[in-house]
Amino acid sequence: ADYFWKEYTLNYAIATYDKPQVSILNGIVIGGGAGVSVHGRLRVATENTVFATPETAVGLFPDVGASYFLSRLPGFFGEYLGLTGARLDSAEMLACCLATHFVPSVKLPLLEEELCKTFLNDAACVGKG
Repeated sequence: ADYFWKEYTLNYAIATYDKPQVSILNGIVIGGGAGVSVHGRLRVATENTVFATPETAVGLFPDVGASYFLSRLPGFFGEYLGLTGARLDSAEMLACCLATHFVPSVKLPLLEEELCKTFLNDAACVGKG
């Protein structure tokens, strides 16, 4: 129970954080990784990104706050994912708003460099929050 309290508290903090937070999704996004990434405002997927809720494929309920964010996806994406445990690639993640941007994985170092330049020069974006 303590683990889930910490997980959900962290998810809430990320979802309500007032400073820019960028989640770079370059691989498998499930469980706690999904919980700490999809609640942020900026979610960058690559060609390597795969999202899934595997717990639902075996008859369990969506965990780590997934029932919250799945219920807010457009159309019936959330219901579909919550009932099937289907895997999504980056294009599908963009289509249903689980990802907000796409960057080829070979360009991630450049993205990270530019983000650091942009945000580290803005005192409002840096600091303890």
